[in-house]
Amino acid sequence: MVQSLTGEGLEVQIERKGEENLGTRAYTFRVMGLKAEPEKVEVDGKDFAPWAFERGVLTFTLERPMRIKIAWRKDWDK
Repeated sequence: MVQSLTGEGLEVQIERKGEENLGTRAYTFRVMGLKAEPEKVEVDGKDFAPWAFERGVLTFTLERPMRIKIAWRKDWDK
């Protein structure tokens, strides 16, 4: 897994080695310590919902994602 943090958001690239035939797998992600609810969440280039935000923690569950982007809100620093 490769993570990048920018002024615009967080990006996570999930790398797989070889041709795995693991079937469907669900992954739950928890991003902690956020100042505010994100603007949006993208998975593999498409807007993603549903996700939950409570007390600085963003939580969502996906099946075999490759790339996740979490966009900060424009008013993030306020």
